[in-house]
Amino acid sequence: MDKNKLRCGIDLVGSFIHSLKKSGFSPAPLKTRQLATFSRSELGGLTIWDDEVLHYRNCIKTLAEAINNLSEVLSESAIEQAVQDTVLKSLDINQNFKDKNFDERLAESIKELGNRLTASPGIWDVYFQVLGVRLKDSCFCFGKFRFLPADKHTHKFLLQQGYEIIQRSSDTDEAKEWSKKHLKKEIKKDLSEGVISWIKVEALDEKAARSNAIEQLNLTLDILNFFTLIVHPRGMEVRAYLPGQAAYNTGTLSIACRQGAQFNAESGLRGPLDLFLLTDLDKSPPARRSLSLLSNILRLNKPNEFQKRLLASVRFAGRATVNRVREESFLQHAIAMESLLSDKDGAGEITFKLAARCAHLIGPDSQSRNDIFKEVKKLYGVRSKIVHRGNTDLTDMQLSRLQYYVRSSLFVILTQDMFDHIEDETKFLAWFDEKFFS
Repeated sequence: MDKNKLRCGIDLVGSFIHSLKKSGFSPAPLKTRQLATFSRSELGGLTIWDDEVLHYRNCIKTLAEAINNLSEVLSESAIEQAVQDTVLKSLDINQNFKDKNFDERLAESIKELGNRLTASPGIWDVYFQVLGVRLKDSCFCFGKFRFLPADKHTHKFLLQQGYEIIQRSSDTDEAKEWSKKHLKKEIKKDLSEGVISWIKVEALDEKAARSNAIEQLNLTLDILNFFTLIVHPRGMEVRAYLPGQAAYNTGTLSIACRQGAQFNAESGLRGPLDLFLLTDLDKSPPARRSLSLLSNILRLNKPNEFQKRLLASVRFAGRATVNRVREESFLQHAIAMESLLSDKDGAGEITFKLAARCAHLIGPDSQSRNDIFKEVKKLYGVRSKIVHRGNTDLTDMQLSRLQYYVRSSLFVILTQDMFDHIEDETKFLAWFDEKFFS
């Protein structure tokens, strides 16, 4: 770590914040060369443009160069988040720190930034509530996560951990008792539904630990959602989600009138209509093998390029599976296919290559491969109309057919022995070349 450059980078952040304070918080002009926005629920949000964006990027670049040994623990993304926290806390857009003036907030935030960037990493246990799911057994393990039932036993386990830390603090006995009561109240109130996810992460501080954990949890839930159709029938809208991401059993009312002669009011439910039973996934042999493979990949700190390709594809297929907006679901399925079957650089005739590779992957004979090739090309024509023309005239059949081709392609790769030992994207793509010319 270059300490002089780090100091220079931190000073640049201070100068950047001063310039933002001086310019005020006016809305961005309609015509800008560059624009960037960032926000935190507790600290507010900020939009910067043109020279401000250049100043901001220079801060990130200088700090990253000062660290000069970026890792998963202290990545450029983690540095950017730390800078954003410093900016928002100093400017105090939400007026959370009225007891301190700007100079006091800036000095405190800059000091905290320096501490965050130079701290030694530690192991953190991070817990998040996950809704829309349930367990039959005491826990369910997948990837780096352990999912625990949100019951009194898990509450007791969390309270014991919290009590031990509170007891070791230097607070007064009265303050300790208040902290214990508050912790018990919060756990009972906010962790009473769904399941509790638990992961151990290496991070510099609590904010970085939460950010790291939530990023991995979102990926894990996307992948689990890919398997919802195996456990639950279509139409139940089953999905695993984080609080705030979906409404559960929300009542809806729609009214239709016809020229004063007919009136109809129809009520119903939208959102997940059942709970995703995670432990039922083991009942399906293809799902069991696929889950095991994906779980093992998620446990890796550095998956290889082929494994990254596979995770990206399953992730978008998982999002598409639970997305009830048809056009979005269709596009996410298309992204899943591209993530799986496109070239590394995306060069060449993409539609032709995707259709041909999908056909050779799942087609048992030449006639079926020809039919698949033609239909996938047509479906990619639909994709182009949605993306380039905003066309929303999408049929359920078109969506279900693309979903079928994506899921079939993935399950072939996830369940066939011939793909088990592929580590390199080049070898994976070469497999298709062999098929084309054989």
